[in-house]
Amino acid sequence: MRHERGFTLIELLVALGVFAVLSAASVGIIRIATNAQERAGAVAEDLAEVERLRAILRADFLQMSPRPFREPLTSGTLGPVIGGPAAQAALPPPDGDEEILMAFVRNGWANPGYALPRASLQQVTYLTDGSRLIRRVRPFLDAASDTPTRDDVLIEGVSDVAFEFYGPQGWQPDLPPSESVPAIRLLMTHPGLGELTQDFLAGGAP
Repeated sequence: MRHERGFTLIELLVALGVFAVLSAASVGIIRIATNAQERAGAVAEDLAEVERLRAILRADFLQMSPRPFREPLTSGTLGPVIGGPAAQAALPPPDGDEEILMAFVRNGWANPGYALPRASLQQVTYLTDGSRLIRRVRPFLDAASDTPTRDDVLIEGVSDVAFEFYGPQGWQPDLPPSESVPAIRLLMTHPGLGELTQDFLAGGAP
């Protein structure tokens, strides 16, 4: 007779323990890989969002025009570019918790075939409500009290949004009404990317 020997209970328990350790390690590796992939995707989305914002700001600032503009309920003209506390003091206060960051006139507002009764110049105001950067435009440079405006939210979920302006004294948070400004800096804190500083050249200045 041939005798066959099977696994003992101890050998079976050791085998099950080794299998459990390997399974737990595999699950951990898969979880780490999945989390890394999700994090990479989130960072890519954040970077794409910031790059879209940069593209809009770059186009606006490079197209700055030296043409002054008139605000409703104010005397005389302003600009062509004004920012910081000077803009908050000179421009009509916005609604709610909004804070004016800067205002300026830009060129290059497309009007194919001159189909619309307006110029190619556009008045732009940047505002923040504490968590968003808002771009506000209107159909006419010199506004009346009933001139409509249109808002575009450029980025949201951010904080500490501010602009600085380059001048003879370096970077300053205040820009009185000026013909031009050579460079503009955007400061903000992004929930995924942390504190960001973005510098832009501005058109119409040496």
